Amino acid sequence: MVSVYFVQGAKMRTGTILLLGLMACGAEETSAPLPSADPAASPSSSVSARSVSAKSLDVGCPSKLVGQFKKLVAGGCQFSDVPDAISLVPQVLRNVPYAARGHKFKNRDLSAFFLSESAGCPTPWYRPDETAKVVLPADEMSCVRKLKKHEKSLREQRFVPPAMESYILKNHTGALVEEIDRHIGQPHLGDRIYVDTEPDKTWSLHFYREAIHDGMKTEHSTIIRCDAKGACQTMHAG
Repeated sequence: MVSVYFVQGAKMRTGTILLLGLMACGAEETSAPLPSADPAASPSSSVSARSVSAKSLDVGCPSKLVGQFKKLVAGGCQFSDVPDAISLVPQVLRNVPYAARGHKFKNRDLSAFFLSESAGCPTPWYRPDETAKVVLPADEMSCVRKLKKHEKSLREQRFVPPAMESYILKNHTGALVEEIDRHIGQPHLGDRIYVDTEPDKTWSLHFYREAIHDGMKTEHSTIIRCDAKGACQTMHAG
């Protein structure tokens, strides 16, 4: 039997407008995507040695998210071709090496995401430091640039309202971390995301998961719905 229940609700930020008509006509969406840190997007050769973080990407507490980024870099930063990919995945991934070295993000939602993901450690691995000036190793910087390009491409292919992205970052850390597995080539069953727009201008994003426990397949869904007036809510089914 499938059970469905509401978990929580949230309001979209004031001023967020879903330009559905423009998107339907193929026009460029004017709602700016969530800002994210990329302090080394244009590294300067004049940066002194003192500004280079000596902290390793190996954080003190095991982090699946950091491990995912390291795996991606080790594999030449090659992404898997997955259905219904959303731009929030490369956006998060490209900021992992900065978070691991203490960069303080201006984007509060992104900060909340990394703080939540590292909260299970005795000492959280994400500890923002206003004085941190991070310059990445060449292989990581190369991957960050590829991820940024991939993020731009996905935003052009599939529009997800900024308020929904904000809601996911603040409320569904685990679901997003699990979704990253698909993008870095991690084996999975029928896992995927569905993004839909309904006639009443309601948006829904569906994280679907399959797993095998004691020889039996289990299914679980996390469904996020945001209506045109700005209310977001979560349902679980499984």
